[in-house]
Amino acid sequence: MIKQFVYILLLCHSFILISQEEKSYSISGYAYIKIGNDLFPSNNLALKLNPGNIYTETDSLGFFKFNNLRNNTYQLKYVYDGSKNNKFEVIVKDKSINNFKIVYDSNCQFSKQKALEDIKNNTIKLLVIGGYAPVKYVTDKFQEKKFNFKYYMFGCLIENPQCIIQYNKTIFQFLDKKYGKQWRQEVRDDITFLNGSNF
Repeated sequence: MIKQFVYILLLCHSFILISQEEKSYSISGYAYIKIGNDLFPSNNLALKLNPGNIYTETDSLGFFKFNNLRNNTYQLKYVYDGSKNNKFEVIVKDKSINNFKIVYDSNCQFSKQKALEDIKNNTIKLLVIGGYAPVKYVTDKFQEKKFNFKYYMFGCLIENPQCIIQYNKTIFQFLDKKYGKQWRQEVRDDITFLNGSNF
């Protein structure tokens, strides 16, 4: 009888331990990048969760998820950014956290708002990601003079591609309205997003 009691007690104790081990939670949500006044899903963004040094990456919609978490106060941050507004506190208490929203302000040098300012000030640019050694052509100056703009060449260090795309798209619309579509055939074909994508 005593052996049976001990056996039942051990069995119950094991069941409690297993139940406790299975209690885990998750943190999930969406990451956005702010460009000017607009928000865009931040895809392929590397995120880190502490304590635990847990890493994940956002998908094409900016969605992320951390699994197998316990009750704790976590710190979520971007991996490749050292700004002060890079850390977000998330408290897990007996339930998973869903639809947690994080917003990264890109502080873009170029944006839709910047493009509209340049149009107003007659200082428009067309942005080109040139790589390690940007190439300039003899015809560049002729094109700049004819359509009243300046090429702006990025080297290896560029800001967020979405910033560049937003600026260029706004300038494209202005030039289309002013010159029709013909200007697109006469300028450099490596202008970022001129033909849909450069990435």
